[in-house]
Amino acid sequence: MIKKTIIGEEIKKYIPANRLEDVTLSFQDHKLDFEKDLHFCDLQISNRGTCWLHDTRNKRFNFNGTLIATFQIDGSSFFFTNSKRGDQRMKDYKDKRREFFKAKRTASEFAKFEKEHFRS
Repeated sequence: MIKKTIIGEEIKKYIPANRLEDVTLSFQDHKLDFEKDLHFCDLQISNRGTCWLHDTRNKRFNFNGTLIATFQIDGSSFFFTNSKRGDQRMKDYKDKRREFFKAKRTASEFAKFEKEHFRS
């Protein structure tokens, strides 16, 4: 259920700092510029903290517009609408993880690695 809808430049306040780069990349995937095209967008926030960022220039009666990004309001997860970019990010993470486990590690080192490198 949608709890809040934010329109235009106000959206910047609701994008988590650790996801700003991902949102900018997602805009580029859709051939949009984050600064110039943000005022055409809306951000819908659900009661569970899920956020949907849409380009509303092609909005219709039952269509919210082009989905640009989906993320959690706390920045804990992010979904690229371009699946190739998400696949590449997971491949990079797996490569870093493979290198990390070439030496023996403690649980605290593993937790720190996950916190720094895993971005869903």
